[in-house]
Amino acid sequence: MDTFTRSELAKLVGVNKETLRYYETRDLIDPPLRSRSGYRLYSNEDAKRILFIKNAQKLGFSLDEIHEILSLQTAKKNSRQTTTAKAQEKRRIIDKRIDKLNQLGNAIDRMMEAWERNETDASILAYLGEGTFLSEDL
Repeated sequence: MDTFTRSELAKLVGVNKETLRYYETRDLIDPPLRSRSGYRLYSNEDAKRILFIKNAQKLGFSLDEIHEILSLQTAKKNSRQTTTAKAQEKRRIIDKRIDKLNQLGNAIDRMMEAWERNETDASILAYLGEGTFLSEDL
C-alpha cells in the first residue's frame, strides 16, 4: 500500500494541503496514521475518497450532503435508495437554478432591447430602476 504525506496527497488530488485537514475536521476523511517522525500518512483509499468529495462538489453537493452520502455508504442501510433520492433532489434543485438563470438571461435581453430602441440618452440604469422587463418571479 502506498502512503503519502499531506503535501504529496494534496498535490496528487489537486487540493490545498489545508483542505485535507479541513476534511478531517468535518469527518469526511478518517484521521491519518502517523509516521514515527509524526508526519500524517495518507493511503490510496484516502486519495479515492478525496477525489469522490471533489467530484461530488463539482456536481453541486455541499460538504454536509457529501458527509451524509459517505455515511450512508458506510452504513449500507438503504444506501442505494437514499443516495438515488438525494441525487434526484439535487437534479431538481439544479433544474430550478437553470430555469431561474434562463429567466434572468431573458430579462437582460428584454432590458437591452428596450434600451437600444430608446432614442433618448436614458441610461441603462434608468431601465434597471424601472424594472419593467422583469417578470414577477425574479
